[in-house]
Amino acid sequence: MNDALISLFTLTVLEIVLGIDNIIFITILAGRVNKAKQASARNWGLILGMLVRILMLMGINWIQKQEHPIFSAAGHDFSGKDILLILGGLFLVYQSVHEIHLKMKGEPLEKQERGKAKGWTAVMLQMVVINVVFSLDSVITAVGMADHLWVMITAVILSMGVMLLASKPIADYVNDNPSIKVLALAFLVLIGVLILLDSHIPRWMLQIIALVSGLATVFVSWLAFQSIYVIEILCPYCIVVWGMTIPIFFLTTRDLFKNSRNLTLKLLVPFTGFLTLAWFLVVGVAIILQFVI
Repeated sequence: MNDALISLFTLTVLEIVLGIDNIIFITILAGRVNKAKQASARNWGLILGMLVRILMLMGINWIQKQEHPIFSAAGHDFSGKDILLILGGLFLVYQSVHEIHLKMKGEPLEKQERGKAKGWTAVMLQMVVINVVFSLDSVITAVGMADHLWVMITAVILSMGVMLLASKPIADYVNDNPSIKVLALAFLVLIGVLILLDSHIPRWMLQIIALVSGLATVFVSWLAFQSIYVIEILCPYCIVVWGMTIPIFFLTTRDLFKNSRNLTLKLLVPFTGFLTLAWFLVVGVAIILQFVI
């Protein structure tokens, strides 16, 4: 019994941590309905997430079968899990980039776009889709940490109760601070890319992502230099774009190196994380020296 209680406590904490990104995205989706219904939409979105997780736990045997290949294309085997992760990752990236694009339009145009409130059913359907995607990690974590189904379901219910209590202050803070909202959206774009990478997407798709993000990294590095030393003005939104672009490039490059047949490239895998950290350290030190000291 003691082992079950320890598993319950640990799993509940992990479920709360894994659910933070879920709260952020549901908050953003809830912002698309009429203001009077936003709190209700947010709560229903989280409740739907809890129900999706419980159903997945009860059907864990079916979920595990989704890892078997369904069909092959371009020399790559696709399982049900791969298809779900690819669609979910693309959906998350698209929605997050769309929201960032709205923020970049400026407040008047953004308010005009926001004025076109979306229907309740459409928003709920989007919440179901994103809950399914976010629930995969949650369910896999639960199965790996607990032996009893009741422990897993109880942990999900307890964690969702905490998230329901925390959702309003988090939503208010995100909505009242545009820079934080853009930062959260950039974080969600990064999560979307990580979901795509986890789906074992074909090598050619990784190469395209790495190429585009690589070119963007060169541009962002030039932009950072211009902002710090030439224009001498820091734009919060620009910093968010930097923080989103650099990890995407190094993450996709890491996966390409990891799956390469070239031994030398495989040896470079650990250095991708170091280079990411080094880039941020260099830019961070430059900002401190130029604007703080």
